[in-house]
Amino acid sequence: MSWWVLMADYMADSRISVFPFTRREEGGEVIIGRPDTAVFLALPAEAVALLDDLAGGSTVGEARARYQERCGDDPDLQDLLGRLEHEGFVWPEGGKGPSRGNQTPLRFHFENIPESLARRVFSWPMLAVYCVIIAAGAALLLTQPELMPGWRALFFTQHITLSYLLLTVLGYLSVFLHEMAHLLAARSLGVPCRLGVGNRLWLLVAETDMTGIWRVAPRQRYLPFLAGPMLDAVSASLLLFVAYAAQHGVLTLSPLGAALVQAMLLRYLMGIAWQCYFFVRTDFYYVICNVLGCKNLLGDTVTFLKNLASRALPWFRYEDQSHIPAHERRAIRLYSVVWLGGRVLALTVGLSISLPLLWHYGQLLFGGASSTTGAPGLPTSVDVLGMTLVALGPQLLGMWLWFRSFRKPQEV
Repeated sequence: MSWWVLMADYMADSRISVFPFTRREEGGEVIIGRPDTAVFLALPAEAVALLDDLAGGSTVGEARARYQERCGDDPDLQDLLGRLEHEGFVWPEGGKGPSRGNQTPLRFHFENIPESLARRVFSWPMLAVYCVIIAAGAALLLTQPELMPGWRALFFTQHITLSYLLLTVLGYLSVFLHEMAHLLAARSLGVPCRLGVGNRLWLLVAETDMTGIWRVAPRQRYLPFLAGPMLDAVSASLLLFVAYAAQHGVLTLSPLGAALVQAMLLRYLMGIAWQCYFFVRTDFYYVICNVLGCKNLLGDTVTFLKNLASRALPWFRYEDQSHIPAHERRAIRLYSVVWLGGRVLALTVGLSISLPLLWHYGQLLFGGASSTTGAPGLPTSVDVLGMTLVALGPQLLGMWLWFRSFRKPQEV
């Protein structure tokens, strides 16, 4: 049963109330939106013209007849109007307004930040400064490869719980600043945003809801998409400068401070690598979607790869993709290589960093490791147990969100 069956039954003599919406032509389609609820839909231009007829007072039957005159075919109005009602764009005339969907005005976050301030933060001079810092950091890392931290940067053998707790707090602060960079960049374009918590597979992540970005031109979307990774790259570069200065005696750091610099540097570099995990929706993924002009690049790529696998593996069901425009099918074939590259990168990071860390912390926790004083006993076990509890909390919450996503009812 289709979801629109639950909507109103639109008869030929029915009149429809239409909520005022924004529109932007893009790639042969028109993106209509309700910024107050952050709902945006891509519709054919003919469907938007039909919607304009209804907003102008035409009955459903009159709008259908005009559509037939313009396009030569009969529109599926029940399906179209049902979807639009579900998303809060239309409702039967005389009704109380949209009865389903996301119609409640959203509360956006940090709306008190002036757009002028956001524009200064991401002005061309400031962007040039950020790029110089990133380029200098990359050059330093290339010429001084010994500054690249390995997995041991996240392996603490002294003051384990304290070190890991401090690293966790700094990590959450960096995540908040990453999302704030997205929000500020969108704010500089007049786009309101919301901050929240979600999951990518079983990993807990912070998220910036920038749905309103679809109201601006495609070329304006790159900065909000890239603002977070840009801040991470600037932060990693600054930590590289600190590490280089400490290595050459220009700056003196305590043992704990030096360890946290190395640990945060590795976390930032892993965060940038995460953006290249193209089998999930990362910031770089949205940049690629914007370049290629695809609406569901990831889902269509997974279907394409399953179709390839179905030739040799019978448990993969073939799905027809002939309805996808030709330029998007070419993009899907190209992105399938990128998708596989992201899988390889994730596996490499897991084997070279995550697995050694799990193994060595497991040895500390279960292997009867000695304490920081060198004598076996309870202190180290308690210390590692505390670190484990700090580390497991976000992981367990991420897994719970992941499992819960499988239980959500799917609309068809």
